[in-house]
Amino acid sequence: MTKEDALLILEAPEFALRELERAVERYERAYTRVAGGAIRYDKDKVDGGGGDPDMPLIMVAQRSIELDEAQANYTAAEDTAERYIGMLPDWRKQAVLTSRYVETPALTWPQIAEALGLSLRQTYRLKNNAIAELCDMACGDVLAEVS
Repeated sequence: MTKEDALLILEAPEFALRELERAVERYERAYTRVAGGAIRYDKDKVDGGGGDPDMPLIMVAQRSIELDEAQANYTAAEDTAERYIGMLPDWRKQAVLTSRYVETPALTWPQIAEALGLSLRQTYRLKNNAIAELCDMACGDVLAEVS
């Protein structure tokens, strides 16, 4: 496994979280259109929603499904990254990677260094060594454990 592959696994929760946030926004917009009165139902017609009176409700249902899928993707990405990081034997390396790639909100490198009582240089060294160690461990059985 390359360093880039390892970083893809570690950074996946951040990307999935951004997609989850976008899904929440899309759901809230669709829900607000229906609940907020932008779509007015009358027994004879619907104003503001187009032709099909059920379309706004269908859109809310679709956005709800998208939201559920985004939440599942985020949870899966987070679980995979946590399992991957958990393979490291050194708790400091685990703490560095978890603080940066799994926790929400992610800490900055100086914040991680301060929290662990390390210099910034030591923190970067731990991160680089942890990623290199994960790449070395990612052969056969160990990689199958994460996948």
